[in-house]
Amino acid sequence: MEELLGNLDPHSVYIPPADLKDFNEELMGNFQGIGVEFQQFHDTVHVLNVIKGGPSEKAGLKVGDRLVKVNDSISLVKIDPDQVRKYLRGPGGSQVKVGFLRNGKLSAVNITRGTIPVSSIDAAYIVS
Repeated sequence: MEELLGNLDPHSVYIPPADLKDFNEELMGNFQGIGVEFQQFHDTVHVLNVIKGGPSEKAGLKVGDRLVKVNDSISLVKIDPDQVRKYLRGPGGSQVKVGFLRNGKLSAVNITRGTIPVSSIDAAYIVS
C-alpha cells in the first residue's frame, strides 16, 4: 500500500476502514456520544470538559470526574484512549452506563447518547 501511495501527490493518505468512520465524523462536524472531553492520567480517564447542554451534563457528570467503568463490566482503567472513545460513542438514543469516581466516591449514571458537535474553532479573538 505504501508503495502505491508513493506514486501519488504528497497530500494523499490511506485511511484504514477501521478509522474511516471517525475521520468522516470529524468532517461532518458531529458524532454520536456522551459529550465529554477526556485525558488519561496515570492509567485513569479524567473528564477535562463536559459539553454544555450535552448528554453528560444532563446526566450530571462534571469536570474532574474519573471514568472507571462502562455498562458495569468494562473497566476503563489501563485502557487505550481510542478504546475508551469506542465505548462512549454509539448510536444516538442508545444508553450507556458510566461508572465514575468523584471525591473518592464511586457512582454510576445512565447516559443517553446524543449528537455532539465537533468545533473546529475553540476560541476566537478580535484584535483591535
